[in-house]
Amino acid sequence: MRPIAAILVVLGLSACGDRCDRLCGDLGRRLAECRTVAASWEDLGARNRQEYVRECGQDWEALRSDLDGWQIELGLNECGDGRDVLAELSCDEVMALYAPVD
Repeated sequence: MRPIAAILVVLGLSACGDRCDRLCGDLGRRLAECRTVAASWEDLGARNRQEYVRECGQDWEALRSDLDGWQIELGLNECGDGRDVLAELSCDEVMALYAPVD
């Protein structure tokens, strides 16, 4: 990777909210819209939406810390694609993916 590209990657990642952080926020919003009384935030692993989004972001940060620059870029691209897919999912599909099945 050229030095200027490496700097841009680091600057882009240190900016407030990369594509994966935004995916976490989008997912928190969709879950808030779609969840029913049958699926509480506790069922989704958090006390509330803010905690869910924060933990999602922390999971991404932990994963990202173990990746090389090109792997981070691949991950960010996947998160961008994930945001596009999430926007197209119905509430039933969102809950089927993220709510626990009994």
